[in-house]
Amino acid sequence: MLDTEGHPFCLCQKTQTESKKSKFDLYFEEKGYGVIPDISINIDCQKLKILHEFYSQLTGWDQGFHEGVLVADNRMIVCFQGCDNDATMDEYIPPVWPEEPGKEQKQIHFNFQVDDLQSAVEEAVRLGATKPARQYGGEQWVTLLDIAGHPFCLCGR
Repeated sequence: MLDTEGHPFCLCQKTQTESKKSKFDLYFEEKGYGVIPDISINIDCQKLKILHEFYSQLTGWDQGFHEGVLVADNRMIVCFQGCDNDATMDEYIPPVWPEEPGKEQKQIHFNFQVDDLQSAVEEAVRLGATKPARQYGGEQWVTLLDIAGHPFCLCGR
């Protein structure tokens, strides 16, 4: 489906019976979480293993379920996947930030709350993020680009 701005989203049917539990259901039960949370985010990318590893190191989120999935502390599922359009993976076009007319635009971005903004920025850059020259957050937040070009913000508390 598409939202009112044209962003795609999926509606998925929940598991209805005990006998039809998915691998996600079973993993979450094993971890003591109960049922699958109601929200997941899928991030398109060219090299999902590399992007998965970047966010795993940046956030420390649980990566035990699958090499393309992270589970945040609040049980949100973040999936990394190759583009599902007609283009080959070599034709993946990363988003640009700040936005530029005629270029692939960002769709969403993460905001991560951090205790020490400068240290968090340095660690993200060490892991492979880049810091664009244009910044709008002053001393409150820093916008970075992950290794696939997706923007995300580190926000001071």
